[in-house]
Amino acid sequence: MLAERGTRCLVSTNILESPQGTIQLPMRRVTNWQNGEMVTRWSAGAFLAAESHFRKVLGHRDLWQLEAALRGKDLESGQEVA
Repeated sequence: MLAERGTRCLVSTNILESPQGTIQLPMRRVTNWQNGEMVTRWSAGAFLAAESHFRKVLGHRDLWQLEAALRGKDLESGQEVA
């Protein structure tokens, strides 16, 4: 299982909602979206600008355990689990 310090961060949607709230202002300024490619470029640019305000996820060193669990691997043996 993940260490206690990281579980609180991963059980809420704040980790997703915070960056989206940060990019709302730059995205709100555009009044005429030309196409989907323009939306993608502006979104990527806004996320890159917001990236400087991000902090590390609490328990980020233990995320390998979450990845292994999601991929269905047994943590002790490293074997795939059916």
